[in-house]
Amino acid sequence: MFQEYSAIYTEPEKTILGFNETEMEAVINYYVSPYVQFYLDYDPVQTLMKVKCPVLSLVGDKDMQSPPEASSRAIEAALKSGGNSDYVVKILPNLNHLLQTANTGALSEYSTIEETISPVALNIMSDWIIKQTNCTNCKQPAPVEWKHKLENFNIDRTVVSHVGCLKSCLDFLDIKLTDAWLYGGTGYAFIICIDEYFDGAAVSRWKKDKIHELGRNLGYNTEIITANKSDEDFASRVKFAWDEIKKAIDHGYPCYGWELDLFLYYIIHKYDTTGYYYKGLFCQNGKGPKPWQDLKKIRSNAFEMYVVKPGEKLVQPGYAYKGKEIIPPVVESE
Repeated sequence: MFQEYSAIYTEPEKTILGFNETEMEAVINYYVSPYVQFYLDYDPVQTLMKVKCPVLSLVGDKDMQSPPEASSRAIEAALKSGGNSDYVVKILPNLNHLLQTANTGALSEYSTIEETISPVALNIMSDWIIKQTNCTNCKQPAPVEWKHKLENFNIDRTVVSHVGCLKSCLDFLDIKLTDAWLYGGTGYAFIICIDEYFDGAAVSRWKKDKIHELGRNLGYNTEIITANKSDEDFASRVKFAWDEIKKAIDHGYPCYGWELDLFLYYIIHKYDTTGYYYKGLFCQNGKGPKPWQDLKKIRSNAFEMYVVKPGEKLVQPGYAYKGKEIIPPVVESE
């Protein structure tokens, strides 16, 4: 059928219509896969009719994947039909399919929402659980006291996430540097001006040893923990980084790392027994925990963690570090 439909149009007509055979085949293969066929054929009503335990059903009124009103009516009808009278079905305002506070509820909005789940939904869940368990002495859990965190450590947003994290660390350490000084002093300003079409963010994939070495001229030192997935000791390096980052935060030193979420750098502002809590693009208010062991399965090849510490006093203008040696400026003879 697909081949017959495809043969109707000439190549120019397909181009005008945006007809792409490769994409069309991929869509068809997806919908005829066993998983999707099961999903399309599955009738949840039959399962809900067999549920005899208490049920709490929460649906967001901005749910774009399942019509809220129709879904709620169907859930309630199935439970009632099966003889279950112990249920609560609620439609919550301004929440999407994932029970996040949303503007539109569109799927494209999911990745832009920092909230994991609405506190309104969580409170309804906790109250319902307490009622169901007849827990008369239950109390709300006390707020977590973060002993392993850096107060007022926030992300500085720049086009190059690496520079943004460095700037955030330096601000936290009260090392005063303008963006211009940081971009220029680390060499980034020169690299991103190579060509007008050069992608500034892609500088993160360059060899960065010199960038950190140049940072010494600006009054800070960077401790670097890196590894490649092909390294035999990759797993142990990830564990080593976890231990070092915890020590650094406990001593008040800011840290940042690569690919804690997207293919970007993120500052690490605290940790718990599970993993890292971080801030960056799309999560300025923080996300986490990112289980430290998950970083053994990073999508890119490179594992990178950094600890930033105050360095020696800035060298005199015109001087620079080369290894441990201080190089004086070149004076041209008249």
